[in-house]
Amino acid sequence: MEITNINQLDPLYGVYSYADYLLWKFKERVELFKGKLFKMSAPSAVHQEISMKLAGELYQFLKGSSNMPFMRKLKYQNIGLLTPITKIFWYIY
Repeated sequence: MEITNINQLDPLYGVYSYADYLLWKFKERVELFKGKLFKMSAPSAVHQEISMKLAGELYQFLKGSSNMPFMRKLKYQNIGLLTPITKIFWYIY
């Protein structure tokens, strides 16, 4: 079942899997740790500054290659060993 609102989840007693996480379509930043749901706070200004500088350097390094960095988390689902992976995506967070 697709979850569109964080209030549809039980943060206190719910236990969730990565498969559940892939179905969540709400805007709040959350993470799973041992099946438990935790809201993530906004990154600090220092964190954002370092992240931006690192992403810029990585972007310049990878420019012209088939790889690319992202500044935002991508929900990635393993598509199986039979499908060749042709690109590497760098996630800076």
